[in-house]
Parts: sequence; structure tokens; C-alpha cells
Amino acid sequence: MFGPSLSFVLLLLSLAWTPTFYWPDLTNRKISDSSDTVPHAPENSAQSSPAGRALFFDRSFQDKYGVYVPIPFELTLPTATDAIIDVEFPKRDLSATGRQAYARILFASYSTGLYSTLDIFPMAIERQARLRLQRQMAHSTLPQAFSQLTRNHVDAAIQHTKAYRLGHHSLVVLSGTYSDPERGLVDVRVYGVIPQRSKHGLLLFERRRADRTQGDNGLAEQVIRSLRFP
Repeated sequence: MFGPSLSFVLLLLSLAWTPTFYWPDLTNRKISDSSDTVPHAPENSAQSSPAGRALFFDRSFQDKYGVYVPIPFELTLPTATDAIIDVEFPKRDLSATGRQAYARILFASYSTGLYSTLDIFPMAIERQARLRLQRQMAHSTLPQAFSQLTRNHVDAAIQHTKAYRLGHHSLVVLSGTYSDPERGLVDVRVYGVIPQRSKHGLLLFERRRADRTQGDNGLAEQVIRSLRFP
């Protein structure tokens, strides 16, 4: 029942950005001007965004980056005076339409540099009872996505999964870790966002260096909580 959708998710993951955790130096890097990189808000959007820089993933985004957006959504980057937050969008590649991640959000501190990334992928789902779908996500989809995304790393281990409500939508979170020979212990969270009454959701993959997360203030979680589906 869930097999075709899961295969589709893993295909997207294998064709999207490499899961290798990389650490560009953002300490002295100027954050991109949102007017240059972020499409305008949809004119018919009736929802207001929380305070902070809003990112819209809609038809304008699809036209600009060549990445298929089956369900429009928006999120907001938190305002942080003690951290650097930047966004990388995919290079436009018409041959890869629908196969790329939407964006990668990078979190860095002025003292320690980059410590976390959050990748956002599309995800196809099959509609079924909410609790049953959450169980499928917790016991099948997210663990297999975790294995796929950590396949090049050692000592990858899943700790637990939990289900939450995200407004009118469902959120399933898998927590785990893996070891990197240069970076040490890396904390991992895989978020499965299941919008209400939709066959399309989001898969978000967060990686944090365990030795650099002090003072993080849950910035990635703030991004997750800001998700809106107009």
C-alpha cells in the first residue's frame, strides 16, 4: 500500500543533493539579499507570515528554479541576532525538474561557524487514516529515509520517533545520530510533514554537529513550526 510512495521518496533522495555533510565557512559570509533569491509572495495569499524572512515555494519558485512544487507552502526563517542563517536554492536544471531538493537552510554561529543544515525535499504520500499514516511514517518511511541519507556514514543509529500536530497537519519526527571521522558525533532529525487532505508532503532532514549546538535556541524547530500550506 505504501510501497510506491516510499520508492518515490527514496528516488528523490538519491537524485537530490548529496547527503554528505559539508561545512562551508559562513562566519564572514554576507547573507543573501532576499530580493535576489526569494520569489515574491503569491498575490492571492491570505495568510500572514510570522516575523522574519519568509520563503515562498509556489509557482513562482517553480518557474524560477525549475523544481516542481505539487503543493505550495511557505516558511519563515527566525530572527536571530547571535546566529547566521542562510539559504541555498538549487541551480536551475530543466533535466532534473521534480528531482531536486527545494532548499538547504544553513545555521552558523559567529564563534564556531556552521553547525547545522536543514534540507527540504518533496514527498509523495498515500492518503489513509491519520494514525495509520503516522505509524507508517514512523516505522517505515522515515527509518528508510534515515538509512538512505546516512548510508555513507558509520555508526548510524535511530533513537526514537514521535508524532505531533502541526496546526491542522501531522508531523512525525525521527531522531538519530551518526559519526563523522572529521566532525565527530552528528545529531540527526528527519521530519515528515503530512498536510491535511493532500497527496504531497514534505521531508526535512536536519543535521547538527553535537559539539557546536550550544546556544542553538532551536532555530531549525522554529522553521518547522512556521510551515504554512496556503
